[in-house]
Amino acid sequence: MIPMAHNLARRADGEIAMAYVRGQTPWHGLGQALSPDSPIEVWAQEAGYTFQISRSRVRYQDAAGSLHVVNDRHILFADDNPSQYLSIVSDDYKIVQPMDVIAFFKDICAKHGFLMTTAGFMRGRRVMWAQADIGAQEYIADPADVVKGKLLLSTSCDGTMPTSGRFVARQVVCENTINMALAEKGGTVAKVRHKTQFDVDDLKSRLGIGTVAAQFRDTIDNLRKLAETPWTPAAMLYHTYELYRPGEFLKTDPEKSYKIANDERSPISHVLRLAVNDLDYFGAEIKGGRGTAYRWLNAVTQFVDHHGRARTADARLDTAWFGAGVDVKLRALDLALASTSATPVPLAIASEVAQAGGQSGADWIASLQAGRAVSPTIDAEQVF
Repeated sequence: MIPMAHNLARRADGEIAMAYVRGQTPWHGLGQALSPDSPIEVWAQEAGYTFQISRSRVRYQDAAGSLHVVNDRHILFADDNPSQYLSIVSDDYKIVQPMDVIAFFKDICAKHGFLMTTAGFMRGRRVMWAQADIGAQEYIADPADVVKGKLLLSTSCDGTMPTSGRFVARQVVCENTINMALAEKGGTVAKVRHKTQFDVDDLKSRLGIGTVAAQFRDTIDNLRKLAETPWTPAAMLYHTYELYRPGEFLKTDPEKSYKIANDERSPISHVLRLAVNDLDYFGAEIKGGRGTAYRWLNAVTQFVDHHGRARTADARLDTAWFGAGVDVKLRALDLALASTSATPVPLAIASEVAQAGGQSGADWIASLQAGRAVSPTIDAEQVF
């Protein structure tokens, strides 16, 4: 049996509970490869979605041997493996069954032409997710820089996350992802708490399935604007500080700023190097976008999706898709879009920071552009 050096779960038969489209093999090479035209029922079988989550009131035995029942607490377990305890929840907790997720995708794939691309379980079958291609793609700064639209649905059976639907824009060359804005005003994620019964039609309405093409075009338009907004390395320095240490850059002693920006353990240093040099930057062969707000945004998303420290690559994916990494990427997008000046921060600010470390601003920027390999050895507390 393959060691579980990742967060993927197993089906009751011992196989990895994940399926993916043939030709898009995940990093770990595990799971079942399916043809793009596989029926949704095959996806359910191969991704391990065919079991039911059952519930029972919590019972315990006291020292005298008497059995007691806790009426307002239920234990959830998998019906194909009753010994697999999933969680303890309140009696009003609404379960989202694996086949509910499959039914959602069966409906939208049939009615809107989406195609399933991946589905599976993580954290011992406590978290499930599925993703579909919405059939839309565009390039941003270069014809080689293709971005595809995806729909991601995720939920849990242990109360750690609500049922969430979101559209994401995914760069093909580097697999970076960022949430697209929803038709529902002011949001990027449509959430259904587990106190509410899961309703396919309600979630579709809140996602704005019928307007997804317009949502994708808006996202592409925003990314192209960023690709046309030149940023100096000084501007990238300032915005990276604003992302990870909001409001601190202009207040921080230059010497301290210099140390932070050159500390290999700091996400600020890692993002800067990805933003201004091609070493370890995915898609370095793409000509467009260099020296722009778009390049900086890609540096942030690459760092979150691929370099932030985690126990496993799947744990990093967990954070990037469902956890704090989502918020970091959205804050970065907001910062970039809010910038109306081509050079928001003068070189003098970077020079002041550099001089605190005994370098001229030009020398420091040259060292950034020369770059060093990005090391994925950063504490999660420092990153998020």
